[in-house]
Amino acid sequence: IKMGDPLPVKCQIQFRRVCSGPRLEIPVFLEDDIAGSICVEGIPEEAGEGCLIVVDMEATLHAELRGKVLIYASDNKTVVKEDPVFLSFMVPCVPELSELLKNFNELKDQLEVAIVTAPPLDRVRLAGPGRALVMRITQMIEVQAPDRQVLREQIKELYRTVNPPPCVMYPPRRVFEITVSECREFLAANPEDQALNPCASVLDRIELAGREAYAQKDHRKWIKVNETLQWFVKRIESGGPLAGAPPTPHALPTPLLKIQAMCEIEGLRADLRKVREACECTAGRDGRITLCDEAARRIDAMSYEVARIQDDVSAEQGLTLVRLSLHPFGTLRKQIGMIDSGAIDGTM
Repeated sequence: IKMGDPLPVKCQIQFRRVCSGPRLEIPVFLEDDIAGSICVEGIPEEAGEGCLIVVDMEATLHAELRGKVLIYASDNKTVVKEDPVFLSFMVPCVPELSELLKNFNELKDQLEVAIVTAPPLDRVRLAGPGRALVMRITQMIEVQAPDRQVLREQIKELYRTVNPPPCVMYPPRRVFEITVSECREFLAANPEDQALNPCASVLDRIELAGREAYAQKDHRKWIKVNETLQWFVKRIESGGPLAGAPPTPHALPTPLLKIQAMCEIEGLRADLRKVREACECTAGRDGRITLCDEAARRIDAMSYEVARIQDDVSAEQGLTLVRLSLHPFGTLRKQIGMIDSGAIDGTM
């Protein structure tokens, strides 16, 4: 929902689930702030990772969200779960003009300092688009009664220009190298499978492209190579052909994907907490508690990997990065269930 949109306003979002489970929490944003969340319980197993989610809703004149959420099976046609949507929200006030002017003047000073002190390539970006944006905002301010909402958006854009997010290569190189190594071990362990014969050369090309992208700090290419590697992993595990990689499904914006992933992680953490509490009340509990502690560390690591994904990457790239970060999710869910049932009592 965007501030300034006349109410009532209808909207529809479609995206794919990033992991499976009986529960789904969808964050709802008003501008940059969370207005609440839509929680769906009792999702059947056929609506797992990658299934289509459609949310139809309307923001009413009474500051309420009303509508429905539809969850589809893997065929993208059969609705297996439908829940109503109802959420009330607070409409934030636009800052007063004096506060907007104060923020603008501070950012304008920061811009000029950055132009002098920034690396040469950054100076071009700051001195060109940055100063052009300052001029545009100045012209808006000179109007007798500037639109504070529009002015606020322009000042936010200036903030992002002066304070861009750090450029990092993600996922980490070690994740890429470990995945390539696991693929090679899988191919070596299945020499009799004729369908896997051409896979080694394909993997060589993926590895070479990844090394080049990382060495060149080409963020876009690095993400694309990792997407290809994940497709490769799924194909060799399923025994499917290597031709015709499927298109990346539509996804939520990366910040929302991260919050959705965090909700899934916190649900898993809550399940582990219940299992640990049950273990503390049983005999011979030490081994199972050790398992719980190890699972907790792995959940923390998964949460850390999600948190460090940059918010400014595209929705498709964000989906790939979130899925990479959540790679241990399914295994952890099974292990927690086995600890709970007493099926395993050693160390992970």
